[in-house]
Amino acid sequence: MGAVVLRFHIIGGGAVGLSYAGRLALAGSPVMVWTRTAGQAGMLAAEGIVVVGSSGTVAAAPVQAAAAAEYPSWREADKRGGAECLLLTVKQTHISDPVLLRLIQELAAERLPVLCLQNGVGHIEHLQSELPGITFIPAVTTEGALRQDGRTVQLTGQGELHMGESRDAQWQKMLLNTLNEAGIAAFMSKDINNRIYRKLLVNAVINPLTALLGVRNGELQQQPGVPELMKKLHEETMAVLLAAGLPETGHEWEELLTVCEKTANNRSSMLADIRNGRQTEIAAINGGVVKLAEKLGMAAPLNLALVDLVAAVAEQSGKGRNAGGDDTG
Repeated sequence: MGAVVLRFHIIGGGAVGLSYAGRLALAGSPVMVWTRTAGQAGMLAAEGIVVVGSSGTVAAAPVQAAAAAEYPSWREADKRGGAECLLLTVKQTHISDPVLLRLIQELAAERLPVLCLQNGVGHIEHLQSELPGITFIPAVTTEGALRQDGRTVQLTGQGELHMGESRDAQWQKMLLNTLNEAGIAAFMSKDINNRIYRKLLVNAVINPLTALLGVRNGELQQQPGVPELMKKLHEETMAVLLAAGLPETGHEWEELLTVCEKTANNRSSMLADIRNGRQTEIAAINGGVVKLAEKLGMAAPLNLALVDLVAAVAEQSGKGRNAGGDDTG
């Protein structure tokens, strides 16, 4: 009896979405990619996804694709059945889009869980309030990927995917097996909230500072006065997360420096977003820390200042207050 082949629908044509879609398709899974624009969808459907490995290898992966707004006409024409695995890979800045919410509602109509790979905090609660009755499973990825154009993605750093526990253990086992067979190191986590907080602790330091200074991750500590600022920001953020329930290991600062070292040549997603005129996730990352602090009766002045500073930089670029490279986690 052959291995079970799962049908994936991946919402989002950014770096993370293309990196997962490409590798799953190369491993033999039928993949449908939902994009924001019809132009990107047409390119993907006609030419597939080009996956550039970290060692420079290049492979083309055939996928189906359509713009999210085209779902009604696509559903009428498609005869292959619905999704068996649904991955939401868009950034937090897009999860309130009515077109996106309608697409999720339609695709998850058969009680299909939605795996959510957003940075920051608050997105699961937001999605649950907008789409009650749908199961959203939080996930955290530490992989690095850079979208070079509408169909080309470069894998820039090895990492892991950790997801919360599903009530459907058999489905989750098949999903994990399929992801791992595609070269995606995937695991079920019983402490997913802690993993989300640990990633937030790293992102809240690296992303805004690299975005404001215009430097790669590995260059942060080389900037005059920045190591001290990094340390203070890290301490403030960790105090909030510890109060929110994150267990302390005593190695958090060293882990942050290790991420900077391992992703030294990467541009943070926030820096890339500002340079490319896209919305940043500052409200979900540092803004998320501020909201957590407020709920706990604490203050997070450095995080709050960074929210305003990144907004100001985006404003100067003509991109608006939240104007969201490498998706390095």
